[in-house]
Amino acid sequence: MIQRIQTIYLLAVFVLIVQVFIFPFLIFFNEQETIEFSALRISNGEYLIPLTILYGVILLITLVSIFLFKHRLVQARLTVINMFLLFGSIGLVAYYGWEMSKSLPTHDIKYNFTCLFPILAIIFNFLALKGIQKDEALVRSANRLRP
Repeated sequence: MIQRIQTIYLLAVFVLIVQVFIFPFLIFFNEQETIEFSALRISNGEYLIPLTILYGVILLITLVSIFLFKHRLVQARLTVINMFLLFGSIGLVAYYGWEMSKSLPTHDIKYNFTCLFPILAIIFNFLALKGIQKDEALVRSANRLRP
């Protein structure tokens, strides 16, 4: 399992998405207050349930995909689904960030490094998909050699 390169890529996706739950995406600040916007909630007490559920599903699919190393086709499908969900999560974060910036016009915005994690996760998912496809091609070519 761990000796396959796609497992390393999927573990990287898992670690990146766990980091999304820990660190904020955006920080809105002015002289009086600082508001952090993360995958779980906004620091003023408002919870972002759709975003939390979406990243939870992405985390679950990644974890299941890591342990489906014997079922390469299912693993590949889950990886593609995960990439689409990650694209959706980027859109949802952009939407929430846009709405917050409209409601807090006097605040400055600081973009945190966490904004890059979903993009990196998409890249690692793509690399894992290529690794899964190479494994599948290798198994199919080995099956042709057998009588």
